[in-house]
Amino acid sequence: MDTDQINQPSLRVMLVDDHGVVRAGIRRLLEQEPHIDVVAEADSGEKAYQLFGQHLPDITVMDINMPGMGGFEATRRLLSVDGTIIIVILTVYKEEPYPTRLLRAGALGYITKGCSLDEMINAIRTVYFGRRYISAEVA
Repeated sequence: MDTDQINQPSLRVMLVDDHGVVRAGIRRLLEQEPHIDVVAEADSGEKAYQLFGQHLPDITVMDINMPGMGGFEATRRLLSVDGTIIIVILTVYKEEPYPTRLLRAGALGYITKGCSLDEMINAIRTVYFGRRYISAEVA
């Protein structure tokens, strides 16, 4: 292991999806990656809004379609509180108007649930450094 990997800080991730099995699977996959820690999980936009202030994740990975406050409204509200919040949308929707609408709302990343683990990790790391990431499947 090189010294850059040893000194790299862990990225703190919050997962937001209304399906528990989806969150559990993503958590398990992400936590196998060095320097990524899942610090919170939410099953709704309301819960994500509540947990964000308690856990202060570096990245929030958010689904769009959830009961109650969905991903679009949660993204909009979180960013209205703090414009530096980093959100990656993870969804089944790859066609318009979803990608454009969420990116205009302030999400930095947009990937589909059909993406590979490598692409998800790449998206998380890319947006962490302030660059936009759009899945090839969507772009």
